[in-house]
Amino acid sequence: MFTINRQSDYGLRLMVELAKNKDKKPVSLRKFAEKYGISFLFLQRLAGKLRQAKLIRSMRGSGGGYILTKKPAQIKLGDIFRALEGKVAVMRCLKGGKSCPAISACSTKKILFRLNCDINKALNKIKLSDFK
Repeated sequence: MFTINRQSDYGLRLMVELAKNKDKKPVSLRKFAEKYGISFLFLQRLAGKLRQAKLIRSMRGSGGGYILTKKPAQIKLGDIFRALEGKVAVMRCLKGGKSCPAISACSTKKILFRLNCDINKALNKIKLSDFK
């Protein structure tokens, strides 16, 4: 079964919350963590990855928190998942790195590669602004 892991789930929730932030004030990670019952430390690590990918930025001081670096219509779901997980792939062999010892005899490679391409295309069509 293909599932979105906890890291991507929480990271996407954070990004959607930032996108829906109408008053454009920074969103506090601590308040977000409390609201959704997410570990604050885990959320800090996710925010760090999203910040490193230049999808969000932090504002320090009283009333500080996080804001998006781009408009929600400019951020794609694929951008978020790649920032949090690296390359998105349905199988380890499609993610790169170590090659599969059965690659030359693999009867599923062609279909799974096509599925992987379709999933990545779909992730790159969905914008953060689509989450209303």
